[in-house]
Amino acid sequence: MALSSIAVNSELALAGGLSLLLVGQILFGLISDLWGLFGTPKRMLNRFDLLAALCVIAGSALIIYSGGA
Repeated sequence: MALSSIAVNSELALAGGLSLLLVGQILFGLISDLWGLFGTPKRMLNRFDLLAALCVIAGSALIIYSGGA
């Protein structure tokens, strides 16, 4: 919640909000792959999945926290 309010109140409000939306979609996709939600086949996560998620999260944090110059 705090990260969301920082993103909305920053100068890059739209970019911050969209980056948080992207992070949420990626994390939900990883969880649904792991647990096999919505009838999809269960798939174990590998290190590349986690690395990709970490890169997107780090990029989103850069967008949000570097917004105010």
